Amino acid sequence: VIELLMNYSWPGNVRELRNMLERAILLANGKKISIEHFPGMETWNRTNTSSDTPRNLEEIEKMHIVKVLQECNGDKNKACKALGMSLSSLYRRLGKIG
Repeated sequence: VIELLMNYSWPGNVRELRNMLERAILLANGKKISIEHFPGMETWNRTNTSSDTPRNLEEIEKMHIVKVLQECNGDKNKACKALGMSLSSLYRRLGKIG
């Protein structure tokens, strides 16, 4: 996890790092923090040389939400649980996605 955090470009600077760490702590739910607690970043090191790699948090968030919705077969309530957000937050973010 430390290597992942050190190698990430952090386009949102310290604020983005802080938000990601807070989210990871919540997702870990008292357990040891691992890469899976950083949604959207678990494959970053493998794909960071690609020109189509998302460069900002909004793009990463969009890709992650779409991926989780696909994994949940479109079940928004199930996706909300997996994403750790309320249904209203999911709809708000889906509105931004388009």
